[in-house]
Amino acid sequence: MLNSPLCFIVGIYLYYVLLARIIISFVLMFKPGWAPPSGLRPILDLIYAITDPPVNALRKVVPQPYNFPLDLSFLVWFIIVLLAHNVICGAGV
Repeated sequence: MLNSPLCFIVGIYLYYVLLARIIISFVLMFKPGWAPPSGLRPILDLIYAITDPPVNALRKVVPQPYNFPLDLSFLVWFIIVLLAHNVICGAGV
């Protein structure tokens, strides 16, 4: 089951898209005025378009405690995708 297409797609989403979103968030957190170069902008827009809908839905459910600098809803989404990847790819939980 390790070579299933669904395992591959969830793995790409987890290891490339979500990790790219984490890196972008850290860059924006440590350098607030940073603007991406024009060639990188479409890629960043795609990453946000893919990750924003589930994260925005979780923001309605997951509370953000007192000026905590990390987005807990994104962390919850990351854990959900990680667990889904483990179950789909046969690694178990």
